[in-house]
Amino acid sequence: MLATSHRWCITTGGSMPGRSNAGVCARCSAQLGMRAMKNHHAVCPAGQAGSAEMVLLRVRPPDAPIYWLDVEAPATAKLSAVDKLLREVWLECCGHLSQFTDPARRAVGKSRAVGEVLGQRGDTLFHCYDFGSSTWLRLDHLALRRGLARPAARVLARNLAPVWPCDECGLPSACICVECANEGRGLLCEAHAAEHECGEEMLLPVVNSPRMGVCGYTGEF
Repeated sequence: MLATSHRWCITTGGSMPGRSNAGVCARCSAQLGMRAMKNHHAVCPAGQAGSAEMVLLRVRPPDAPIYWLDVEAPATAKLSAVDKLLREVWLECCGHLSQFTDPARRAVGKSRAVGEVLGQRGDTLFHCYDFGSSTWLRLDHLALRRGLARPAARVLARNLAPVWPCDECGLPSACICVECANEGRGLLCEAHAAEHECGEEMLLPVVNSPRMGVCGYTGEF
């Protein structure tokens, strides 16, 4: 099953933020819903015309749809460039291994070109980071466009950070207790984090990532 270890908030009924799917364009800062963002990329006023074939991908965790990224990469770029970007933006904590697989669960080498495996409508890959406390992502072909050639993948849009309510008082959370997260709780505001019984060493920051609360992930790369 494609799942992320300690997906406490999705699979165990923990507190949930508002279910807005809005995101922000990395080029012009426009805030739009996820569906509208797809169309925005073609008309973004900060976009630059070019002749290189660019592949636009939508990346989402199968079990945490509040998180999403729109990623652009040259069709000739290697999947290793996409892997590097996903690590930097959402995943990297302890240098874990990662792998791409096709929908049939067959491994897809990172030396393959993005346009070769994700260049057409309907193309899908999965990405797994950390084979222990795994974070799974689904990458779907969103569109093709012409643009300026770039050496690597980049983020075009990202979901707005969810505001998670503190389990104790309902104020915005700042931390998550990795011990309590296994039981579907553990979101804490700064005040309640300071007095939490599990201790400071069990706390990780609340971050805009599906890897929040997993392993040693802090959102810093």
